[in-house]
Amino acid sequence: MTDKKDNQEHTQSEEERIAAWKAERQRVAEEQKQERIRLKQEEREKAAEQRKLEAEAQKQERIRLKQEEREQAAEQRKLEAEAQKQERIRQKQEEREKQQKEQEEKLAQQVQSRIPSLDEVNAQDVRFEEHKRKIKQSKIKLFSVLVLIPTLFVLFYQSFISTPLYSATAVISVSSKQSESSSSFGGVPALGNTVNPDVYSSYAYLTSTSLLRALDKESNIVHRLSSDEVDPITRIRSWLGSSETAQLKRFIESSIDIQSGLITITVFDYQKEQAIKNINTIINLVDKQTSLLSKELFESQIESAVMAVEEARLGVIEATQVLTQIQLESSIQDPELYLASIYRDIDTMSAERLQLLNQIKRNEINGTGNSPLTNSLRLEVKELDKRITSTRNNLIETEDTESFASLLKRFNQARKESQIANEILNKSLQALADIEKDAALGKNLIQRVVPAHASESTTHPKVLKTTFIAFLLTYSLFLIVRVVLKLD
Repeated sequence: MTDKKDNQEHTQSEEERIAAWKAERQRVAEEQKQERIRLKQEEREKAAEQRKLEAEAQKQERIRLKQEEREQAAEQRKLEAEAQKQERIRQKQEEREKQQKEQEEKLAQQVQSRIPSLDEVNAQDVRFEEHKRKIKQSKIKLFSVLVLIPTLFVLFYQSFISTPLYSATAVISVSSKQSESSSSFGGVPALGNTVNPDVYSSYAYLTSTSLLRALDKESNIVHRLSSDEVDPITRIRSWLGSSETAQLKRFIESSIDIQSGLITITVFDYQKEQAIKNINTIINLVDKQTSLLSKELFESQIESAVMAVEEARLGVIEATQVLTQIQLESSIQDPELYLASIYRDIDTMSAERLQLLNQIKRNEINGTGNSPLTNSLRLEVKELDKRITSTRNNLIETEDTESFASLLKRFNQARKESQIANEILNKSLQALADIEKDAALGKNLIQRVVPAHASESTTHPKVLKTTFIAFLLTYSLFLIVRVVLKLD
């Protein structure tokens, strides 16, 4: 039984090995089959890739050949176009040379035909000399009419017809006592002084038509300078919308030195004495106008200061009335003093109460705490407590009467307002006094730094200067007309 069992196991194991071998053979065969399939697939892929590369190479070759053909065709067209261009340039060059040759031949013919003969040249010279002579005569006539005759007329008029005028000059300054006192210290002039502002207002009046009208009213200067005593050109006359008073400015000159504030006045007249008289009249008019302006200014300031003083006085009266009314209503002259007296009374009663309490304690220590004297002392302490409480209650507000604190506040406010009103009044009075002082010291004074003096000889007309200016103007006109008429 055992051998039979071993034979069966051996047979079974042999079959298993055979089955395993078959399975292995089948697996190997399958792998070989898959390998052959893979190799065939790779061969097919390589063949396809080879065909693709060959097709791509053929395509590139065809593209290269076509590109070379196009480049050859373009090069051929370019050469043909260049040849055509060179041909056109050559043809144009030949045409230009032909036209230039024709123009040269034509110009030579024209030059040959225009060359004048000797007789024609001589006749042309005669005509040219005649033309030059006519132009020269025209220039001489034009120069005589536009330059020579007007200049000689101006020279003659200025020398024999124009009225000789004398000039009178004066230098003035505008100052005040206040500026004089502030401009020096101990007799030594102060440095960095500024010009009095009234100098500019005086100069403005000096150059205005108001001064001219006032001067004409004082000296009748317009009538004198518009009479036959003055030559027709210099005299005053109303023409072209200009008034006679406005033309008077030609006979009055003025200037101002902005550093020193000095005003220089110059007046022209055909009489030396009248020129000095006119300049003195002008100085008096400026002095009068300057004083009038200063007076008006200070009067307005004084009026404003007086009104301020009156308002301050009314304020003082009202504040005093309010303070007096509070004193009458409270029947207290000075609440602060009254309050101080109350506190002194309270302090006195408190000190007396403290002494009584000390005496009571000593009596109690001595064994007389129930004695009539000690009881009377206790009654006095209670009376003092009532008096202190009553005095303190008088300072506390009640429904019927005003509190002392409110009364004290009203009194202090009214007294403060009264003090402020008195201070405003004092300052207003001081300002009024200062303005009156400034009005006394600030009156402008016209000082004649250089008195009016006339020139020894006439200053008008200036013959050479006027004649030279006339010559320059007329000669400039002559040059302009010569250019316009083409006489060069």
